[in-house]
Amino acid sequence: MLESPRPGGPAPLTADAPASLDAPRTRPARVLPWLVLGSFLLLAVCPLLSRSRTADLAGDFSDHLRHAHVAWLALHKGLAVYLHPFGEVAAGGDYRHPCLGWPMVPYAYPPLALVLFMPVALAGQYLPLSEMAYARFALLYTLVLAHLALWAFWSALGRRTLLTLVAGALGWAMLVRSGLQGFYDPAWLLFGALALSRLQRGRPSEALPWFALAALTNYRAAALAPFALLAAWEAVRGRPAAKWPWASLALLGLSGALCVALFLPVLPYERDFRLAPPLLERGGGQFHWVLILGAGAALLALAQRRPAVAASVAVVTALAVVDTPAWWHALMLLVPLAATVAERRTPARVLLTVVLVCWLLVLHHNVWLSTPLGVFTELSIWAQRLRA
Repeated sequence: MLESPRPGGPAPLTADAPASLDAPRTRPARVLPWLVLGSFLLLAVCPLLSRSRTADLAGDFSDHLRHAHVAWLALHKGLAVYLHPFGEVAAGGDYRHPCLGWPMVPYAYPPLALVLFMPVALAGQYLPLSEMAYARFALLYTLVLAHLALWAFWSALGRRTLLTLVAGALGWAMLVRSGLQGFYDPAWLLFGALALSRLQRGRPSEALPWFALAALTNYRAAALAPFALLAAWEAVRGRPAAKWPWASLALLGLSGALCVALFLPVLPYERDFRLAPPLLERGGGQFHWVLILGAGAALLALAQRRPAVAASVAVVTALAVVDTPAWWHALMLLVPLAATVAERRTPARVLLTVVLVCWLLVLHHNVWLSTPLGVFTELSIWAQRLRA
């Protein structure tokens, strides 16, 4: 028998999930924007009071400034930012706030990242901002992106339960940490969470463009690929070809093809991006634990007829063992969790959610050498530097 959606709640993300009506707007849903706004206003103090030239929490990350610089160069030199090392493309440029980090590699992100940073690039070029004011503006911009992603992520979690609160707290810690350090990575999770919400509500055709936007924002949106395929299947299943959402399907396919085409020129520079050896090369007990827990979580999801969740766990685990240990990449871990927490609360679903939380914590620590609680350590260090 098919599993029916609970009244007022999202449909399960199984391959044969029936469509459900949108849930009525509940009191917790109305409170979410205020919680997100409060978090932003509280944390915005950090860049506004920062004494670092980059305005980030740690004082040594400059991705928010580099993306804006590349966006400006892309306006004038187009695809050269993907085909040649950044240092070569930036040579002789006239951008008012240059940031020449990673000069030996070409730009390694999909084109929507450049679009996202175009407002920062234009503000830096045409507004009379000092170096410090520009850095604070750019950091506030990534903090806004992080909180938009936080709102979408929290909204996708469904009814408020203990497990929802745990997943929401993990999402808050991981997303705001990225925003406070100047990373735009939460943007792809923003689009991904919006897509998952629509898929949960039985509106797969509406989910497809959001999946495409996520792919065009960051390559780590590969964690969403199984759900994008599920959405495509649900959008065409049982319908004549004339009623298929051809525009959305074409957008999804073209976004994937474009990402692959733009990533190929970066492959020869792959070693230059490595901050440290990946887990695959480090090996040892950590490697074995990651594989065992990843396989266990995927098999449990399959046993519960959750092929998309199982495939997402497998994709994230495979990417994790070959990834550089950069903690902001760990946002991929939130995807299977978000897709599971929102479902019907049965003992089996609770077990899968608990396993996914354990999987997230183990991979965050063993692969990316950090924990979601790292944001509190960094906030404490920032406060100590401020008082010094």
